[in-house]
Amino acid sequence: MPFRLKLRRTRRYNVRSKNCFMTRIRLLDNNEIECTLSVESTGQECLEAVAQRLELRETHYFGLWFHSKNQQVRWVELEKPLKKQLDKFASEPLLFFGVMFYVPSVARLQQEITRYQYYLQVKKDVLDGRLRPSFEQGIRLAALAVQADFGDYHQFESHDFLREYVLFPVDLTQDEQILEELTQKVAQEHRNHSGISAAEAEFLYICEVERLDGFGQECFPVKYLEKQKMAGLEAQKRPLMLAALNGLSVARVPVPEDSQDEGAKVPMDERCRLLRKKLEEEMVFTEYEQIPKKKADGVFTTATLPDNIDRNRVPEVVPYEENRVELVPTKENNTGYINASHIKITVGGEEWHYIATQGPLPQTCHDFWQMVWEEGVNVIAMVTAEEERGRTKSHRYWPKLGSKHSSATYGKFKVTTKFRTDSGCYATTGLKVKHLLLGQEKTVWHLQYTDWPDHGCPEEQGFLSYLEEIQSVRRHTNSVLDSSNNCNPPVVVHCSAGVGRTGVVILTELMIGCLEHNERVDVPVMLQNLREQRMFMVQTIAQYKFVYQVLILFLQNSRLI
Repeated sequence: MPFRLKLRRTRRYNVRSKNCFMTRIRLLDNNEIECTLSVESTGQECLEAVAQRLELRETHYFGLWFHSKNQQVRWVELEKPLKKQLDKFASEPLLFFGVMFYVPSVARLQQEITRYQYYLQVKKDVLDGRLRPSFEQGIRLAALAVQADFGDYHQFESHDFLREYVLFPVDLTQDEQILEELTQKVAQEHRNHSGISAAEAEFLYICEVERLDGFGQECFPVKYLEKQKMAGLEAQKRPLMLAALNGLSVARVPVPEDSQDEGAKVPMDERCRLLRKKLEEEMVFTEYEQIPKKKADGVFTTATLPDNIDRNRVPEVVPYEENRVELVPTKENNTGYINASHIKITVGGEEWHYIATQGPLPQTCHDFWQMVWEEGVNVIAMVTAEEERGRTKSHRYWPKLGSKHSSATYGKFKVTTKFRTDSGCYATTGLKVKHLLLGQEKTVWHLQYTDWPDHGCPEEQGFLSYLEEIQSVRRHTNSVLDSSNNCNPPVVVHCSAGVGRTGVVILTELMIGCLEHNERVDVPVMLQNLREQRMFMVQTIAQYKFVYQVLILFLQNSRLI
């Protein structure tokens, strides 16, 4: 009988398997995927494999990390072989996908899936306790998360359902009484977001998180290196996640050998020094007085017609004929007149387009919405209260949330308030505007600064955050525009007369644009350009000085980043 050799069954791919390995990657929604790679594959190749599964193109914001053998978070060095890093440093072959670089504004994210992954990351940062919202902020965030994840589902009226859904950081859920109170408030807050889409709720959630202390930051001891002129970080090789004002922060900064804190200060930016000098030496007063209040040869033909006199809130403040906003004439307004001016300035090679206008009067609200529709406006910046010191500054031209159907009709336009979020010194409101004759509708964002005192100027940091919100919403709305439409629609800015505070907003934002693009910072020349397009822009010396103060603060904040 022949020998029967019992050979161990071998797999043909054993030889090949020596050149391959499998790793698991946990995604931001807590699902896991498996990835088989060559032993020579880099971290970047693994990241690209994950991105392919997610249909994600904007991979440069994301990275992979793992737990080291001493349970510290360690980011994968994307340019190096992945297996060597895992074998040498990882406690197990499990990778985590996440945001590596935070952006200054969610509007910079072009792809919807990118914004969704970014939303998952910042929500995780909140729920894991890395970001600490106040109770009020936590309630707003939880309500937005419920709307983003579940929409208008009426089961939220059941608090039992909400208790099962993770709404708050762990440290806020230990006390049952506090949890019950918070859950009730979330249910109430959620009703305010009824009707908004998941993408809009995610956008608002991220905008709210961006205002939290410590967002996008990790703290390290730093030292100023006189020769290299950069801050060194006392840390392992890993990305530094910062929200920089001018784009993504560069993560890989050389670490100085001597990392002791010597308390040295970074020299003041030269531009900041010059601006401060003008303020301290009171040069701005003379500078301001020398700027012509309006164009010497200005023509105001349509604005001064007898039929249009009642359409001007302040008779002395009217638009120049050459750049006034021209509406399609109607029976009620046969000249197509509205007290509004196109403002167009080129900064950084791009044209910045605004419409500076007065606060609507009761008889011009329908004209206002006609202008918004015809000019393709997506963002309205309002820098006044409806009433100040007993005097009407602007007639309310949008319905209050919670009023009958939260809707109102102005001429041919029906306006519905979909949501409102308060952020300290300003409020963000989402409006749906429907053209009743055409049956078409669009979303308009209304940003009202609510903290401008009756006399004087507001606090600089709050005003700067308001400008950042305008910029963020503008970028977001422009990013989702149909390419066949106007890709750079104007932002409407108004106060009462449409020149004082309106001028402050436009002048400050344009000067910040000059700073960001390293262009010449010449405030008086810029203001003169504005006054040649609308008279009396920036009405007082106090407002003019305030512009300087905001620019100085912007530079100081940029330098800290």
